Amino acid sequence: MIKAVIFDFGGVIVPDLYTPFVAGHKITCEDKATKGLATKEELIEELDRTFGPGKGKELDAVILAEYPKADPQIIELIKSLKPKYKIGCLSNNFSFWGQAAKSQAYMSLFDTIVISADVGLAKPDPEIYLLTAKKLGVAPEECVFIDNLGSNVRGAESVGMQGITFNNAEELKKELEGFLDEQL
Repeated sequence: MIKAVIFDFGGVIVPDLYTPFVAGHKITCEDKATKGLATKEELIEELDRTFGPGKGKELDAVILAEYPKADPQIIELIKSLKPKYKIGCLSNNFSFWGQAAKSQAYMSLFDTIVISADVGLAKPDPEIYLLTAKKLGVAPEECVFIDNLGSNVRGAESVGMQGITFNNAEELKKELEGFLDEQL
């Protein structure tokens, strides 16, 4: 029986602007930043070296401007789930953007928020899914995890969670209805 629904942040709740920006380039401090081991300044400097002066700060400003613009259909879906299910957010995010994400008013809908940089783990490491389930007070088998990246969904499934690869809100509702045995 499903007791918790866990949402990714970038790519599900808000648009993922970082991944397409860096596509095709290796940002060497990215893995470190995702686990909280690199600073915002280090990342911005590397983005500037890779894409040109000022591009790192530009990307930072664009990303932070998007955080208040959560997908209204996803927020309504979360609100409809909240009375019956525990709601989690699990995000591979840098500490500086993770803190900005947590400060958004809609984030109060979540029973727990796990930011990779805050815990030193990142998806698809099985430990981060287990930690999220533990923080929600449920077994992994009692969770549905939603992410826009198939590799992260497979990571969740490897610990026993049900997984949904996110494409859009309408498809998500239909897929969730199958797991929850109810109409949303």
